[in-house]
Amino acid sequence: PEFNEWQLFKMPIKKSYCDAWYDACKNDYFCGQGSYFDCGAFYWEDLEQKEKESNGSTANKGLVIGLSVTGALALIAIAVTFFLINKEKKGTPVFAPPEQAPEGVST
Repeated sequence: PEFNEWQLFKMPIKKSYCDAWYDACKNDYFCGQGSYFDCGAFYWEDLEQKEKESNGSTANKGLVIGLSVTGALALIAIAVTFFLINKEKKGTPVFAPPEQAPEGVST
């Protein structure tokens, strides 16, 4: 035949639609020969490679979490310290010795 068998003859599609579709997809890449199985193999290889690359970053995640927890505990300690100092300056300490009971009264 003088034409490709996959082409549609007298298909009612506007040229602008086809041009826009071509422009949108012209930089797309297909894995292998474009078959389903080539793409599946490519997907699993790519996934394994990404997992190998991300294994080095798990130590960084642990470091970030550890530093975050340490920083949060330090902020809490600073806040409690300022609270205690403020109570001392007001004359109502949190940790004061117990007042002595009057004579003859047992506690």
